[in-house]
Amino acid sequence: MKYKAILYEEPQICDFSFISITKQNELNKPRPIDSTLLDKKCFRTAENIFYNKKGWARSDRMHIEFESMPRILA
Repeated sequence: MKYKAILYEEPQICDFSFISITKQNELNKPRPIDSTLLDKKCFRTAENIFYNKKGWARSDRMHIEFESMPRILA
C-alpha cells in the first residue's frame, strides 16, 4: 500500500461583514497545496520532501495529512 502525503495551508481567518457566513466558512477551510506518494506513512520523510526538496517554507499555517492509496496491480 502506498500513502499520499498532502501538504495543507490554513488561510488567515476571514471575517468580513459583506461576505455570507457560508462563503466565509468555505474561504477559511484548509486547502491542499502539494502532494507526494510515499511507500510508508512517515511524517519525517514527508516533511523532508515538502520543506527541503520541494522548497516550501515552514509555517504554523501548514500541516501534513496522509491518505492510504491501494496498490494497483497491472
